[in-house]
Amino acid sequence: MKWMKWILVGAISLAALHALADGRGYEPRTVTVNAGVVVFNPNDNFVRDVYTFYAMDRRTDLKPLGLVFRNPYAPAGTTRNQANYWLVDVGRLNDAQLARYQILLISRTNWGGMTAEIREKLRRFVDGGGVLWIDYPQQGASGTLWFPEVAPVANTAPINIVNLNHPLLRGYYTLTPGEVASLGLRGRGFGGGALDISANRPVLQIVTAVNPSTPVIAAATYGSGRIVVSAAGIAAAINTPLVRSNGSVPDQAREYRMEAVPDLELKFAYNLIRWAGAGSSDAFNARRANAVSDQYGAPLAVRWRDRNTNYTLANGTPVVYGGLVFLVSGNRLMCYDAVPKRDLDGDGRTDDGILDLEQGETFDKVWEVNLGGQASPPVVVETVRGLQVIVVVGTEVRGYWALPRDAQGRIPPGGQLVWSLASPAPAASMPTTADGQIPAPIVIDNTLLLVPSYHQAGSQNSAGFYAVLLSNPPQIIASQGVFPAEWFQPRTSNVGNWLLPACGGLCAELRARWRQRHRGLLRRTTRSRGHRLHTTGRGAGVLDWRERRSTDPCHQ
Repeated sequence: MKWMKWILVGAISLAALHALADGRGYEPRTVTVNAGVVVFNPNDNFVRDVYTFYAMDRRTDLKPLGLVFRNPYAPAGTTRNQANYWLVDVGRLNDAQLARYQILLISRTNWGGMTAEIREKLRRFVDGGGVLWIDYPQQGASGTLWFPEVAPVANTAPINIVNLNHPLLRGYYTLTPGEVASLGLRGRGFGGGALDISANRPVLQIVTAVNPSTPVIAAATYGSGRIVVSAAGIAAAINTPLVRSNGSVPDQAREYRMEAVPDLELKFAYNLIRWAGAGSSDAFNARRANAVSDQYGAPLAVRWRDRNTNYTLANGTPVVYGGLVFLVSGNRLMCYDAVPKRDLDGDGRTDDGILDLEQGETFDKVWEVNLGGQASPPVVVETVRGLQVIVVVGTEVRGYWALPRDAQGRIPPGGQLVWSLASPAPAASMPTTADGQIPAPIVIDNTLLLVPSYHQAGSQNSAGFYAVLLSNPPQIIASQGVFPAEWFQPRTSNVGNWLLPACGGLCAELRARWRQRHRGLLRRTTRSRGHRLHTTGRGAGVLDWRERRSTDPCHQ
């Protein structure tokens, strides 16, 4: 039992405990969000909605505690209530300067004008961890963006599809289907349209749509960053009270109308900021950065724990996504709500899925699946169909809904399997690392890269990587000129012991140089804003989900 530990999930900040006998307290933590509105050239006359981040900064009644929005390369002498302060000429800034921004907004009266140079700069910006938010409010729009490759189309039909599990709709604030339908200028009948994302460069996931082929809001994880594209006019709705009645942008915001900035669109924008700082895979992101640019604040303390759930080194580490914690314990895949008193399925009960919170427990286990065998650590993937949790079980790879729903719209306690695929290798056996763990799959651009399975190739044991395309349904990718057809880099010699799982990104030499230059950054911890996933104890067997004083309404 010395390798078995309790799973400790959730926390409250000691900063909230101001009634300590010695009178200690902590100042609120400040997190600076570097943001700006993209212009394609110095004489770009198509830019609009320049006061989006100014409104997000000033509306302190809704703004999460500690957030501060600014433009690190604002023109000298300008202030945050001026339009020029928020403009970012991407043609003038180099990659290192653009990397200082957390989020950039493209809001234009015409989507044309993106040059190849701008396209590549924005692509590298997102790939390196930035967030690109694209918003278009007008019906009958024209022009095409080339990163992502998307075009607006005229369609003001009602919203019929809402991905309620997407973090854009479940972040600091939970948006109901009715609120999503009335989101932005489009929802208010003042214009807007839909999106043409058929080019699939990169693949965007539907957040809201008229029908499966006509999205209104779409999003994706690209590299280490995020992309959000909207034809709802969300940024336009935020800016409307701050500009002239004819829509023209004054040099200075109409600050006396700040209270008229609509709450609903601000909530969506704050959810976007939270999504920008949340990790969705092992080692925080697809590039295995294992760190975020965040600051330490007050000490953290355990909020709740499940003493009945044990895990070992072979189970790997949990994945935290959108306030949910996914982990493998023994032969079971489980989902916990990191905020136990939150109602995830909107049925009016805070105890979702498995009954535990209403029976006196301090935790909320949402669902549990018996996998029937040893499994890899989970990986959360944003697919076109929705958010899925993927594990390797023996020689199979399986996908489960992150937040499944039954016919009544509630979360079933037994989870839901979406798909499964067996290893294509003949006579495959379970692959494990030296410590007995099945490595988790790697997620690269809507594709899973699976670790080797042992199999017989002639008289030799052989191994290689195979890939699974996350299509509908998922399918194994075949290659030409290799044996067998599904394998990448097959080996014909004895494989020996596999010590490490597969990885994608920098080569070992470049990674070593990067570590030498950024040793200080490596001390930072993988977590979303205000939270930390902490591992302690022998063999990293104890997990703490900790958080500072929270501004999430679900925590109040």
